Amino acid sequence: MLQDFFSGKELCNNINQDEAVAYGAAIQAAMLDGRFHELSLLDVTPLSLGLEIREDDMSVVIPRNTRIPTKKEEEFVTNRDNQDAANFPVYQGERARTKDNNFLGNFEITGIPLAPKGCVSFNVCFEIDANGILRVSAEEKSTGKKNKITISDFEGRLSKEQIKKMIQEAEKYKAEDEEHKKRAEAKNALENYAYKMRDTFEDSNFPEVDKKKIHDSVGQVTEWLDRNQLAEADEFKDKMEELESICSPAIANMQQDAGGPTVATHPSHPDHKLELKTYKKPYTCDGCKEQGFGSRYRCDECSYELHKDCMFNTQLTSHDFYEGSIFKFFNQPPPNKFFNSCDACGKAVNGFLYLCEAEGKSLHPCCRNLKNAICVQGGKGNGKDKEEFESLTFQLHKQMLGQCIWCDKNNLGGNSSGIG
Repeated sequence: MLQDFFSGKELCNNINQDEAVAYGAAIQAAMLDGRFHELSLLDVTPLSLGLEIREDDMSVVIPRNTRIPTKKEEEFVTNRDNQDAANFPVYQGERARTKDNNFLGNFEITGIPLAPKGCVSFNVCFEIDANGILRVSAEEKSTGKKNKITISDFEGRLSKEQIKKMIQEAEKYKAEDEEHKKRAEAKNALENYAYKMRDTFEDSNFPEVDKKKIHDSVGQVTEWLDRNQLAEADEFKDKMEELESICSPAIANMQQDAGGPTVATHPSHPDHKLELKTYKKPYTCDGCKEQGFGSRYRCDECSYELHKDCMFNTQLTSHDFYEGSIFKFFNQPPPNKFFNSCDACGKAVNGFLYLCEAEGKSLHPCCRNLKNAICVQGGKGNGKDKEEFESLTFQLHKQMLGQCIWCDKNNLGGNSSGIG
């Protein structure tokens, strides 16, 4: 009779009636007691919710114990070249691999643009309403194609005992899952960097000798990846450093006025090419929103200008000061993230940035590309006495020193923070 009243919906039979009555009576008594008039009950998600990415990895969107109702959004990208469809399998659980979690449902977006891996992005939204109904939607950004799935009573699909067991197993295998996450992150960072370098050098005005060198190096790395899918995190990181040591000098050379292209395009300004120009007048970079001087890439038609560091960003990178951390490039700070300032210079982050979400660190592109050391040849100074000085080497430090280690002069700001 009750099932007929609710249009044939399947009833949840795993609730103990006596416990429910006692629980409700206790709550009502507490609310009637003047000491507990502020008492309020909040539903929370019993397990984390997320998507399966890269075969068997769980990417959490809504963490366990998040208050209901809630809404969270994340950005995802394609993980293969020339993908014509994207699949969105939804899971709940606390383990690093989806095979150890609970499958809830699946949906697909077809007819997406054919493009290199990582170039097609989706805005994915997880929303749970006050009735506990989960809605997951995704939209491909360039075409607006979208799809969604509605999952009702996802909380009632598992009993309290099953949920408790899943949480206990997550705690039991925590170290194993952490190791898997590190290995997966290092492997994916290497794959993404290799593909990014391949595409960067194929579709650019780099010298042919550099193109061949990078092409051969990337080919060797991808072949190594095919043979070593189960390698340790340190092995993936070592390969990443090897490839960076080959690609970074070529990119640095391209960024020099004499060696780099004078005309190029950028995804943030796709309709017009930007030309390398030099003006004495300062400008505000339309990428990172920071001030710049001298050379910049500019579209005269739109007055759109980019620092060279913003013009030639990479999707993934690293920094010597944050060993083992992978920084991802963003056009702007992600929503619902509290990264207000650059961890190098301390200035506000309002546009282009490199972000390491695992460490909670963010860097302006120009701060990321600061050289670890600058050598100044000896000669006569510019001061009144024209004193001669020996060759000097300035080392980059993670924090600005209160006093110069060479001349004992204090910095202008007294106690300063940030890279100096």
